[in-house]
Amino acid sequence: MLKALKQTTFYKWYKRRREWRKLRRWSRKDEVARSFYGQFIKADDLCFDVGANMGTRVRVFRKLGARVVAVEPQPSCLSFLHKEYDGDDEVCLVESALGVEKGEAELHLSDAHTLSSMSEEWLKAVKASNRFGKARWQETITVPVTTLDMLVEQHGEPSFVKIDVEGYEREVLAGLSRALPCL
Repeated sequence: MLKALKQTTFYKWYKRRREWRKLRRWSRKDEVARSFYGQFIKADDLCFDVGANMGTRVRVFRKLGARVVAVEPQPSCLSFLHKEYDGDDEVCLVESALGVEKGEAELHLSDAHTLSSMSEEWLKAVKASNRFGKARWQETITVPVTTLDMLVEQHGEPSFVKIDVEGYEREVLAGLSRALPCL
């Protein structure tokens, strides 16, 4: 019965709504992150959050007074990010993945949004190790890809770049041809 309930549209809506409420609350974990990132980020700094997911780092960077370019290709995460940041002129949402060159790529969506990835190698390793036990990657979508160099050209040089892209970090960095102050 519970398994059938969890497959319903209502349950999925309820679970997402509960997660969104939790993400909106400032927590002890956020305070620890603010203390950590505050070593690198000052007010008015430009920061890139590559793999922004649900924006937990965007929120911390904004609390530090930074301007943020949040890069995220997952539609479900983008929906939340738009609800949270569309009215904030200091946050620019980039609906894309990053890679070696501009184009398109396949994104393997996980039932746990934090585990979606474009890295076949990473997915094989994670599945083989059973590291994330019940996580599944049952859907693949095509997403636009840009590069770090193009982001720098469009938005300026960031003071800080956070990259969290589930095994695709090397490809993201391959799209950067210059040194940046802090990665």
